[in-house]
Amino acid sequence: MPSRHAFVTPTQTPDRIHALDIIRGFALLGVLQMNLAFFSGNAYRELADIPVAAGLGGEWLLGVRDWLLAGKSIALFSMLFGVGLAIQMERARARGAGLGWFALRRLGALWLLGAAHAALLWNGDILHIYAVGGLLILPFLGRRPWVPLTGAALVFLVGSVRDPLMALLSLPPRFLWPTWQERALWFLDQADLAYGAGTWWQACRWRVWEWAAVGPFYLLHYLFVCLPLFLLGMALWRGGLLRNPAAHLRAIRLGFHASFWPGLGLSLAFPAMARLGSAGADHGGAAALALGEFSACALALGYLLGLLLLLQRPGWRAALGPLAPMGRMALSNYLAQSVICAWAFNSHGLGLWNQVTPMAYTLGGFALFALQLAWSRWWLARFRFGAAEWLWRMISYGRPEPFRIRGAPLGTG
Repeated sequence: MPSRHAFVTPTQTPDRIHALDIIRGFALLGVLQMNLAFFSGNAYRELADIPVAAGLGGEWLLGVRDWLLAGKSIALFSMLFGVGLAIQMERARARGAGLGWFALRRLGALWLLGAAHAALLWNGDILHIYAVGGLLILPFLGRRPWVPLTGAALVFLVGSVRDPLMALLSLPPRFLWPTWQERALWFLDQADLAYGAGTWWQACRWRVWEWAAVGPFYLLHYLFVCLPLFLLGMALWRGGLLRNPAAHLRAIRLGFHASFWPGLGLSLAFPAMARLGSAGADHGGAAALALGEFSACALALGYLLGLLLLLQRPGWRAALGPLAPMGRMALSNYLAQSVICAWAFNSHGLGLWNQVTPMAYTLGGFALFALQLAWSRWWLARFRFGAAEWLWRMISYGRPEPFRIRGAPLGTG
């Protein structure tokens, strides 16, 4: 019987699954591109129905972004998070260790990192939601694949009718703003003051207030979005598709066609569905939202399975290989993106808030991602983990972890 006192040891580099690191790096590019809309201030204006100066090709670019990335990147990351929990459980059991206390410590540390991230850098943090969601799915770890799949379907169905509860939890009280647009305009004005004209401390105060004000709404919304995906990722791992893709190529190919093409079609049709839903009754809007979330999940699953198929080919494996270091230190890169973007767009840095078109910040996002690719490769040639991963591991495992690779140079050569 596993002992709660047995050590759970961290995943060492030879044990890592190269394909998952590549897919995680791919997902991080989408996360960055979506987050840039909020860092730049444009997303606040979109929510308030204020026209955004899109710039050359910007309207087309925003459409492609919403079609291919909106909701899909976080869905892909969420599936990979579920995979990671399943892998940790299996390795803990193989070493005769129980996962309970370790999981509580690890997810608690992730929540703390997320809370600090939300207060100090960006209140769109997803880490604290992953931590809460990870606790909720612990009972599914180690189960047969149909158990988490059933749980995913049930959570998705409940989530499709969650709007009334979300309205109750959306604070401050709705009576302060009779309409959604009035509310969005007030938040836009406050964000302009904090991020466009305030000091770093004023921006932090606003982040904390905004996080607390809409936190229950935000948490509930993304829990219903992420929990089914955590469970789906867990089921994919337990079923062997990610453990040994070469042995399940037929199932992966069928799953790709069954998810990617319907997801792509629904994603393309979602703007029209959303307009119909907003023009009709509340239940019409809820149906459009559920279809939009389903299309995001389906397309994200298609991305994952499609990348698995491509990675079976040597040419594609070599072409996508540079994404692996980015995925190995995804937490550090995610936090570094917030540091750089907060400095670039907030008034205490370069002050580019509400001054950059979608085309400009999209190109800037690709440039930042390219720099992170090179930096990740340089870093992992010298250190075993990213800096944030190392800190997370130290808290999780309750002991210091070797950080530097013995004999590796620290210079640029």
